[in-house]
Amino acid sequence: MHGLYAYADESGDFGTSAGSSRHVSLAAVITSDVKPLERIPGKVRRTYLGKTVAQKPELKFSGTDPRLRKMVLEMAVKIPDLSIVSLILHKEEARERPNGLPAGIRAHMAKMLAVEIIRVEKTPSLRIVFDARPEARMLSQRIDADIEIALIAECERLGRIVPEVRVSRYDSMSNPGLQVADFVAGAIQRKWEHGDRTYHDIIASRIMRELPVTLRRTKWGRPWPGY
Repeated sequence: MHGLYAYADESGDFGTSAGSSRHVSLAAVITSDVKPLERIPGKVRRTYLGKTVAQKPELKFSGTDPRLRKMVLEMAVKIPDLSIVSLILHKEEARERPNGLPAGIRAHMAKMLAVEIIRVEKTPSLRIVFDARPEARMLSQRIDADIEIALIAECERLGRIVPEVRVSRYDSMSNPGLQVADFVAGAIQRKWEHGDRTYHDIIASRIMRELPVTLRRTKWGRPWPGY
């Protein structure tokens, strides 16, 4: 059995102002072979985009037209073993907090995402890659340890051998796998935020989990701090 790679990115924002999104979607694109996934942004640039756009270091769902969004997603679903796990945070219940959402929510969602990946995928090893840009930094070394603890507990519950886990962070500008994850997260966010299933329908057959996140209680039955 091959090890798995999971590229995770988010769509939406964690703000609580009137102009902020109502949801935040965190999605992981999972595969055992990263090469076909990482080739997608470069292939799109070379094949479909003009010279000026092709020189841009990063493709993003929010900054591209519908034709390009569909191309990226259609290429992704052609990867034979690709699967998707996603979490969706509905922020309405947190708007009453005077200081906005707790800073730990990103880390909480990252931990939950890792557990959901293990629930749907049996693998001897798992490498999870998160976006490392300042506005998207979700994890610290402490949270890395929390992820490992959560995975150990879940594997014991499932009666499985605990996989070797490694958490990495890269700038999505230089990581094509994260750029594809951005498009997947964007497609899921469009469904939840705007009721637009145009892009979601392209990837729907590969979505193994699409779960709402509760802020009030964790998966393990303990209240989330501050609630």
